[in-house]
Amino acid sequence: MQGYNDDLVMSFALTLWVRDTALRLRNEGIELTKRTLSGASSQMLPQKPTNENDSWTWDVGPNGDKESLDWLIK
Repeated sequence: MQGYNDDLVMSFALTLWVRDTALRLRNEGIELTKRTLSGASSQMLPQKPTNENDSWTWDVGPNGDKESLDWLIK
């Protein structure tokens, strides 16, 4: 039909814009998920004690004796 070509062009342009936007958002979502999972996995791993004030030790007596609680996380 004469004079109705702009409808096809506009629908095609909108389709391409939605496609590009969806692909970009998908890639950003994947990167965000990777960063989130890498941050969570590094926090979930037990850390080796580095000093006496480590959180995996427990005061067990009045003399300052310490007990390791590593067995709880293994």
